[in-house]
Amino acid sequence: MSDQANDMPQQAGAGVKRCVSDADIIDIIDKMECSDDAQVVLAVFSDYMRSFGFDTVALAHLVNPALVKSMESDWFNHSSWPDAWYQSWVDERFILHDPIARYALRSSRPFTWSQAYEYGTKFGKLILDKSRDFGFSEGFAVPIHSMDGPPGIVSLGGKNVDLAPRALACIELAARHCYARLERLHHSFPTELPPTLTRRETEALHYAAAGKTNWEIGKILSIAEDTVRQHLTSAARKLNCSNRTHAVSVAIQKNLIFP
Repeated sequence: MSDQANDMPQQAGAGVKRCVSDADIIDIIDKMECSDDAQVVLAVFSDYMRSFGFDTVALAHLVNPALVKSMESDWFNHSSWPDAWYQSWVDERFILHDPIARYALRSSRPFTWSQAYEYGTKFGKLILDKSRDFGFSEGFAVPIHSMDGPPGIVSLGGKNVDLAPRALACIELAARHCYARLERLHHSFPTELPPTLTRRETEALHYAAAGKTNWEIGKILSIAEDTVRQHLTSAARKLNCSNRTHAVSVAIQKNLIFP
């Protein structure tokens, strides 16, 4: 699967919303799962979304832009956004402030763009306001969270997302299957066992994440301050981190400790 964005078939205009049948969604999933061509998977999904009134689709990992270059072979990002908007979104690092992307990191449930807008920062809201110049008015997003890869999102743009619960359920199901199929075709982030942390390493990281000093952690765990330091150093080494703060961050990312 190509890492280049905007490699999806461009077909303007929202489709006419239709009644949803169980056969529709099963057939769509079957077509995506049976194809070994990412472009075919994307086309099937895009056509299905147009039938609900969504003009554009975007599927991507939600990752720190600073890490994209080092993980280029594992990262994917596909969209049918207008070229000018996509380029602006990338060049100006809007992902750091985009209310939709940020909301997806915190939510396990689908949401509308309007819902995300309400939780956006001042600059984040300006990003969504600016997107209207490119034809975006409303949308629907499905957050993706997994054990063996970074968080992701399937974001759908349209002019009306006032759909029945049954339709929204079908949209979510198709979105999750499309995203998963693309990841498998891309061979990104193969499942691997997480680093094995000891009981004390795990506990020390938890308290470090809560802002406790080594001395405070030692008092809580009834161990010496130097022993706490050794546990945190060992945990950082196992996580390929250079310091305590980085180790806490990576441990949270890998779901090894609670946020």
